[in-house]
Amino acid sequence: MALINVTTSVQIQGGPQQSFSRAIDVEAYGRIEATVPAAASAAGVVTVEVQPSGDVTQVQFLLITASQYGDQLTYSAAGLDGEATSEATSEANGGNGGVADVTLDAPQLFLGPAAVGLLQVAPQSITFSNSSSDPITVVILVGRDATPP
Repeated sequence: MALINVTTSVQIQGGPQQSFSRAIDVEAYGRIEATVPAAASAAGVVTVEVQPSGDVTQVQFLLITASQYGDQLTYSAAGLDGEATSEATSEANGGNGGVADVTLDAPQLFLGPAAVGLLQVAPQSITFSNSSSDPITVVILVGRDATPP
């Protein structure tokens, strides 16, 4: 078992402050670093494998950070079957096979399986797209259960 400690503090200048800490027990964790090429080379796309299973309840912790944030960097998650989400959601998003791309305009932290479920799939892989003229490094930290029930 591994213990992931998360501590966050947010303060509004001249206003309130809110802090929380949470410890998450996981059976396995990983740190994945990948470079998303610039749009001019290799179509600016890279796919990163996050977990071997397609069970959304296995991922307890997911943090996605990048060396550069903004509209030029987007991602979508795909499950074990390669599908990004349900057929109904696919149709609602123009039939592209999944959820609309998520813009990575700031670090994104998902704590607990319910939060990870907001991606609408058990994230087996995440595909990043970079439309900028410079490569962008992304780092993913994932904590999960390795022995699902």
